[in-house]
Amino acid sequence: TAPNPSPIEGLQPGTIDNRVATRRNVTWKARLMSQQGAIMEVRTADISISGVGLVGDHALVQQSVMQLALQVPHLTQPANFVVVTGRVKIVFHVLKGGQYRSGAQWIDLAEPYKVLLNSWVERLPGRPLE
Repeated sequence: TAPNPSPIEGLQPGTIDNRVATRRNVTWKARLMSQQGAIMEVRTADISISGVGLVGDHALVQQSVMQLALQVPHLTQPANFVVVTGRVKIVFHVLKGGQYRSGAQWIDLAEPYKVLLNSWVERLPGRPLE
């Protein structure tokens, strides 16, 4: 069986340029927990319904699965937060400006959290990052 072709000629599946969901820049606090229990403080760079961009001091292992907790502002009470949790797979990471920028894809995210994140993506100003 031949491998599935990339949706865009010349791009490999799973690369940074294969994004399909609208993303918005955000800088929310977050924590990652590895399968071994190590906890890392990170912040978001952007969000989408399919994944999240993360910035932190640690290199993340590509294809590893981690638990993510995001501190997301409440939609109607911005002084309050909702802690969104789910599992993510690290798709890529690069070193930029002394910090690691990683892309993570949601593996499992509860429906109420999907609705919340999608509401923020639709509500935030600016041109969508696609």
